[in-house]
Amino acid sequence: MVGAQDASTDKQALLFFKSRIVKEPWGALSKWNLNRVLYLELPSFGLNGTLAPQLLNLTSLKFLDLFNNSFFGPIPPELGDLSRLSVLDLSRNKLSGAIPATCGYISTLTILGLTENQLSGEIPTELGCLQNLLELQLSLLIPYAKQPCWETAVRYRRFSSLLTELYLTSNKLEGPIPSSLSNASQLQVLELSSNGFTGSIPLLGKLKNLTWLHLGNNSLSSTTELNFQTIGSLANCTLMEKLMLESNQLAGQLPVSVGNLSAHLLEFCVDDNFLTGAFPQGLEKYRKLPAISINHNHFKGKIPSSIGKLKQLQRFMVHDNEHRNLVKVFTSCSSIDHRGADFKALVMEFMSNGNLDKWLYPEDIECGSTLTLTQRLSIAIDVASALDYLHHDCDPPVVHCDLKPRNVLLNDDMAAHVGDFGLARVWSGWQPFYHVYSFGILLLEMFTAKKPTDEMFKEGLTLNKFASTVDEKKIRDIADQRLFKERKFPAKHQTNYFTGKNRSSSTDNNSNRDCLNRSEECVAAVIRLGLPVQLNHLNTG
Repeated sequence: MVGAQDASTDKQALLFFKSRIVKEPWGALSKWNLNRVLYLELPSFGLNGTLAPQLLNLTSLKFLDLFNNSFFGPIPPELGDLSRLSVLDLSRNKLSGAIPATCGYISTLTILGLTENQLSGEIPTELGCLQNLLELQLSLLIPYAKQPCWETAVRYRRFSSLLTELYLTSNKLEGPIPSSLSNASQLQVLELSSNGFTGSIPLLGKLKNLTWLHLGNNSLSSTTELNFQTIGSLANCTLMEKLMLESNQLAGQLPVSVGNLSAHLLEFCVDDNFLTGAFPQGLEKYRKLPAISINHNHFKGKIPSSIGKLKQLQRFMVHDNEHRNLVKVFTSCSSIDHRGADFKALVMEFMSNGNLDKWLYPEDIECGSTLTLTQRLSIAIDVASALDYLHHDCDPPVVHCDLKPRNVLLNDDMAAHVGDFGLARVWSGWQPFYHVYSFGILLLEMFTAKKPTDEMFKEGLTLNKFASTVDEKKIRDIADQRLFKERKFPAKHQTNYFTGKNRSSSTDNNSNRDCLNRSEECVAAVIRLGLPVQLNHLNTG
């Protein structure tokens, strides 16, 4: 912490520094000696107080590291007089006010860390004078409404070749990302997320040492042609580990050259954009890749079976693309339970309206909620859409093997999602009647409210035999009676302009009767749709 050479000025400066601290839980300051101070490193010591301007008297100071404490108030401009300072890290405190322009006068500075404070105002143009800077970390809580041209404000001789890490997240920086970034040939980390950058992603293929590229939460745009150029350029960054471009306005298709990115890739994230076309090809080459996130786009088509080769894959986020009506899996977890046994679980999207079984068979059938005819038809269509995706857009096709009301979940809008793939199978030579048969049973259950295991199905009577007695004139005898309750329309007390009299109640009765007849015809048609599936399967069995 301290070096050699006595100096009373250093003693006084340290005493001033200590006097401003109101909380010091570790007691580290009580152990200081009186030698000349070269290093003042107190990261994560729980210190609370203000920064003393008298720190400028530590004229030999090279390292000032107060990372992750609770210092508050302004940054003293006097710090700019520390002409030998190499590292100034005040990140993760509660400092407020503007960044002193005098910080740009410390020509020896190699690392400047000011993130995660409560700083406001502009990025001083004087920071452009820091020719030896290797790492810059800035974030402003209340940035100036429109930062001046930030390439001028932080130019590093048009981005010095010495720069290795650049953190400028959450600064309201606007305009295009300057192409001169490619001059920072030693750059390893480029963190520009949560700003207001627009335009296309610059070609960064010259940054051979780049390992981290995060441009998320901006307004960057692209086309299919630009995607080819961008991805092709990034393929030259052979050390890339994390590529994160989420929450922008990227559009068009991703090229197959996605498979030519760094072999060290650990995260690929392009979610919440407007990307289209087929599922990105080539990602299966990254055998060590633990995370893929492409959700909230417009990808469609088959998910390549080769994705299954990614043995290290832990997070595979593909929801909210064109394959709807499947319950979204957010993540997974693996641990040991209280008995020492393996515990594994999937974290899935919450479905606020529970499962279809609860709606078809409520505990209190008189007082419980019921599904209307329209809702049941919509649910049937949703389930059919999910099965269609599993059959025709997955390679190889996926067979659910356990399609039943308990595995059909309903969201806030009563849209149906198929879940619980615990018994699902991936088959290349499968027969379609496995799914179609179970879907037919589901249709019959939905519109008769009778389970295949119902008490009434004894001595040879089955659900399909019961439903095969369907007759449109007697449909109400076999269908769920709740479908036909309270199907009354309010009387329309409108005046007949020819007679000057109100319409008769017989007109309203006829309207109600017509509506009831159409409902019965609809239910009969759905039940007939499910029956051939059952009978044909039984004949082939």
